[in-house]
Amino acid sequence: MKEDEQSREYDSRKAEYHHLRIHQKCLVKQPFKLIIWLNTNNFRELIIVSFSNASVPNETSALLYETLASLKSALEFLYSEHKNINLDAVIGTRMVEGQLSVLIERIQEKSSNVPCDVSDKCWKKMTKPLYNGYSLTHELFYLEIGEQHGCHAEMELKRLTHNQESVAKLRETYCANILNEAALIAEQNFPEDRHDLFMEQAALCGMVGYRQFFSSDWLRKMLSWQNKAIGCYHGNPIREWEVEYRKPDLQGSKKLMHKNWKLPSMPPTAVQHVRHKREERILRDGCLSHRTAVAVAAQGQYIRYMLEYMAFQANP
Repeated sequence: MKEDEQSREYDSRKAEYHHLRIHQKCLVKQPFKLIIWLNTNNFRELIIVSFSNASVPNETSALLYETLASLKSALEFLYSEHKNINLDAVIGTRMVEGQLSVLIERIQEKSSNVPCDVSDKCWKKMTKPLYNGYSLTHELFYLEIGEQHGCHAEMELKRLTHNQESVAKLRETYCANILNEAALIAEQNFPEDRHDLFMEQAALCGMVGYRQFFSSDWLRKMLSWQNKAIGCYHGNPIREWEVEYRKPDLQGSKKLMHKNWKLPSMPPTAVQHVRHKREERILRDGCLSHRTAVAVAAQGQYIRYMLEYMAFQANP
């Protein structure tokens, strides 16, 4: 009987290993490597050795390790749920893996370039003005994906073709508006139904170095939302409207249509598009796939920022 159980366990582990190999390009391989980094003394020693001369407050070091522990816990949860998660979680883990890999590549003096092709249809759709909420963060994400894949020259050509501002200016405008929305969420004491969006905003603008998002108070809020026992994030599984709007004023600047971002009947001066309501994927114990993924991505940006700050203090 015991041999049968051992045989079944072996077959189960073999099947799981095969499944992981199939999915290694999208989730398991790189994030799992990241978990190993966070679990081993080598990764911590890398931080200590690289920044041993840094003059930083103990509070910063403590917050860094608290965030590392939180990130490790969330990644381990996503790893345990790799058969059930959706694309949202894959993207979140790839974002944090990419950011920390860049950090390590800089230390190891490595780099790579990937060619690309920018679709005219996608460019027009993903750079339309007057969006806010998730639609605005997704516009920024589109630009970041292009930059990460070496598409800067192609994107500049597209924006010239469509008589738009430079890619850097588009990104700056997006993050300025996103920061205003994030500050409003903070001002409203972080309503639960905005946790998901808030962490997505911090992740995406943090990725391009928008340092105004790197607030220790904001980070502590994010860490407090995690289920420490499991590693995931809970909440309302219904996300906000995928498409939200900005109404231009008479001077052409962009303002929020409504302080609480509820969509009234669309006025004739506002641009109208199809709206799609987004739903979360609920994992075990009521954990939310997208919310956990954006938390992981946001934590990755905060960790990168704190490490870069420590490096600067070590070598001013």
